[in-house]
Amino acid sequence: MKKTILTLLLPVLLFTMLGIPIGYGADIEAAVATTVSGTVLDNTGLALIGVNIIEKGNASNGTITDIDGSYSITVADDATLVYSYTGFETVEEQVAGRTTIDIDLLEGSTLDEVVIVGYGSQKKVNLTGAVSAVSGEVLAARPIANVGEGLQGVIPNLNVNIRNGDPAANIDFNIRGYESINGGAPLILVDGVPMDLNKVNPNDIESISVLKDASAAAVYGARAAFGVVLVKTKSGKDGKMKVSFGAEMALSKPILFIDPITDPYQYVLARDLATYRTNGSGFTQDVIDGTRRYSENPTEENAWDVVDGSLRHYGYNNYQDQIITDFAPQRKYDMAVSGGTENSNYYVSLGYLSKDGYLKNKEKNENFKRYNALIKGDVQVRDWLSFDSRLLVTTEKSNTSITGM
Repeated sequence: MKKTILTLLLPVLLFTMLGIPIGYGADIEAAVATTVSGTVLDNTGLALIGVNIIEKGNASNGTITDIDGSYSITVADDATLVYSYTGFETVEEQVAGRTTIDIDLLEGSTLDEVVIVGYGSQKKVNLTGAVSAVSGEVLAARPIANVGEGLQGVIPNLNVNIRNGDPAANIDFNIRGYESINGGAPLILVDGVPMDLNKVNPNDIESISVLKDASAAAVYGARAAFGVVLVKTKSGKDGKMKVSFGAEMALSKPILFIDPITDPYQYVLARDLATYRTNGSGFTQDVIDGTRRYSENPTEENAWDVVDGSLRHYGYNNYQDQIITDFAPQRKYDMAVSGGTENSNYYVSLGYLSKDGYLKNKEKNENFKRYNALIKGDVQVRDWLSFDSRLLVTTEKSNTSITGM
């Protein structure tokens, strides 16, 4: 009991020795908990539901506003309350002994940001559709012949259908599956201009955005009913001139799923049996005898014969090894020069791509060459006057066989 009394008297003795009036103890009572209540409204006077209100420095002590925008929280008299709500600016208020604090939150500036959407611009608050984006660095890291190959498996719900390995062949793009009996291709815009995406050098692309839903039609019209693919090419940056050069070498191997027939005689017997069971007829006996002679003695003489004035072949042709090469080379070179000042910038790039086919005969082998040139310049003359220039040139040379005639 004596120890308890001594503990209570120690602060009084200490204040007396220091010359501090006992009434100063009223400041100690300032840390007593206080219940603060009020309402949170927007700038139009409407109540905001679910506004987060926490004590600064004590995240475990917080509350939210109810359906009427009202709240109540118990904090220390010298505490600071933080009011935060999605889409609105965060506000801090010191309690300073107040028991009622009403707050009006202002809309955040992020919803007023301008988003470039191709033909024009929109506020971010109005851009409510599903959008996916990918940077040009993803394409630069892939050994691809065109942009379509680089986008395979990169953007969700963007289907890329590559018909064959020919870089000159058209590549079909589709967003979220076909929605029409006649199919449906998205609208592709390169710097706001509709064009074939595979004509663009992948090294010149800064970013690609895909608008996936029907809300894009409100901006781009009926052509955007199946989505929009927005491509932004690189531009010069303020600073010293930058020169970049890239060289790429890739080898592609053909995939063949053909099971070669190494014994013509066994093939003729199996095919003859299958044909006989189907329509009751098969190979003639001279064909069976000719393939058997070659199978027993595979020479050039036994491989060929003339029957009734017609040349007949009994031998085995290993077309995979005789015609198809093991690897097809692909070469790619890119050079870019860019720079700018506070009021102007420029970007110039040159690209070259060469891709060979899969034939062993170099003289008759397929070959594809593409030359790209991109020149961009922007000049800001006045605050209200600017000049933008763009020149994109693509030249392709495809040396390939003609089929379907």
